[in-house]
Amino acid sequence: MRVHIPCGFCGSEQYHPHITLTDRLGLVTDEQFHVVSCAECTLLRLNPRPTVDELGAFYPDDYAPFEQPIQSDHSPLRRWMRRRFQQKRVRAVRTFQPEAGRALDVGCATGLFLEALRSEGWQVQGVELNERAATFAREQLKLDVFCGTLEDAPLVKGSFDVITLWHVLEHLPEPAAALSRLYDLLAPGGTLVLTVPNAAGWDARLWGPWWAGWDAPRHLYHFTPHTLEHLLNAVGFGQIRLSSFTDRHGVWVLSAAHWAQAAPTHRLRALWSRVLGTLPAQVLSYPYFTVAERFNSSSAMTFFAQKGE
Repeated sequence: MRVHIPCGFCGSEQYHPHITLTDRLGLVTDEQFHVVSCAECTLLRLNPRPTVDELGAFYPDDYAPFEQPIQSDHSPLRRWMRRRFQQKRVRAVRTFQPEAGRALDVGCATGLFLEALRSEGWQVQGVELNERAATFAREQLKLDVFCGTLEDAPLVKGSFDVITLWHVLEHLPEPAAALSRLYDLLAPGGTLVLTVPNAAGWDARLWGPWWAGWDAPRHLYHFTPHTLEHLLNAVGFGQIRLSSFTDRHGVWVLSAAHWAQAAPTHRLRALWSRVLGTLPAQVLSYPYFTVAERFNSSSAMTFFAQKGE
């Protein structure tokens, strides 16, 4: 069953067609999904979309974000890259909140970022909807993780110095309501850090319907720098800063793999994916990603938004 929804920001039911997609991961269905642009505020949303009960089927236990601990990875290079990636996120947080305090990670999956932040002296909590991932974070990493929705989580208002959402907001059925809840949970002067795919970025334009950032139907909303800043301002956040520092080559390779699905043979598709994933390919693509990030036009964008004192 698919349901039509009004815009999650302004409430308008009027829209313009934007792009038609399929589930590139092929997890449940091969049907088409439609992303539309709100006729009033231009916010992009999946419409119609699966019901809340149906969405769970699109998040199996082996869904990529539910990664196991870094130390269990058999590849030394991949272990090093994953540690570097988490530390990159930690450094980004400490740019705005240099002193260790209380942090909440919404959509924390198996808790890898929380573990990295805790090692820097932070008191950490997490919220995760997937029961298997949340259980792993609690039992194996000994983290304080609530399994459920942000709305149901027993969290105290004004108690966090930092709240992070790494590729989570696009999955939430009510982004404006979620941001209002997060604003209340932050202490005065606290910082919200959120990363989402950039639907106005160069990668989205280059790859079109094959861009991995669409990820239909798991991504219910799609943001541009303009629409997300407008949404943050409406909730009450100030001192908003935009940066691009994550999700370089991986999103490119996945987008290319989606595109390669149209190749005439499976062997050609596999070869294309392997070539793009090599170290030389990463080195050759470095100038492109550097320029794209410089102009905040890469596949992902990170907003740092502060709650007033």
